[in-house]
Amino acid sequence: GVVCSLRLVSTQVRRIRVEVCTEASPINFVTVIAAEIEASGDALQVRELMCRNASADATDGSAAPARFVRLCIEAGWGDFCSLHSVEVLAWLALPSIPSPAAADEGAGATAAAIEAAPPASDREHWLSHISRDGWKLADAPEALRDDLEVVLA
Repeated sequence: GVVCSLRLVSTQVRRIRVEVCTEASPINFVTVIAAEIEASGDALQVRELMCRNASADATDGSAAPARFVRLCIEAGWGDFCSLHSVEVLAWLALPSIPSPAAADEGAGATAAAIEAAPPASDREHWLSHISRDGWKLADAPEALRDDLEVVLA
């Protein structure tokens, strides 16, 4: 998807840069977040960092989905920095679903087929989350809650 923000839990990080690459090989990266994080002593730094123009790019379709994400810690508040949690939040590019009014036959069936069969990447995403925390199954799409492998993860 199109990266829109990053949730970060860290210690002693002063400056961080987040870059994305939309190509098949991780060669050309573009900076989407550059942030200065305030000092917090020994406490965890919990921040959500928004991408530049994320909402405009994601909703108008002008941004390509990221294939690779790179984090660069540019400076720290002490000798050592640590990352405890990194969550990359992105807008999903969903296929367009024709409205039932657009065509009498097939439009409703197309929408139902897309809803009934989540994309493989979506399934892998939920398998990963559910295998770490079984309670996430309640948040999964209904089609995945009926999938035995997902339920047993």
